[in-house]
Amino acid sequence: NEVIQEAMTWKGTPFQHQQRLKGIAVDCAGLVEGTAVALKKVPEDYKFITVYPREPDDTMRQILDKYLVSMAGALFPGCIMFFKFGRKKCMGQHLGILINDEWFLHAYEPDGEVKLTRFTVRWQHRLVNTYRFKEAHEWQG
Repeated sequence: NEVIQEAMTWKGTPFQHQQRLKGIAVDCAGLVEGTAVALKKVPEDYKFITVYPREPDDTMRQILDKYLVSMAGALFPGCIMFFKFGRKKCMGQHLGILINDEWFLHAYEPDGEVKLTRFTVRWQHRLVNTYRFKEAHEWQG
């Protein structure tokens, strides 16, 4: 799975909010975005998105709905996972990439880096939706 292979190259990158540099600093959105850019899963005129707040609002969901394909919560290796997080636990604000049934990869501030985390019941209850990257032909139209 090319998504998993690319995402895993970010493992160990230090966490920093709204950063996008593999091996230097990245946040959860930057991990997903950097993976998409490396795999050419974004339109040619794509510009990095760095305008989203630390506290949950609807911005992250709008970005995901624009650039990715919703999979209505279906789980599969390489899917983009959208989690409820922060003080407003009713809204999504955190991203990860599912590696297998047991593990997902994410840039997580409390751990200070991109790391694998067990997909426990606690995380399962926070899952809002899943997405996949668009293919080149899906950008046309």
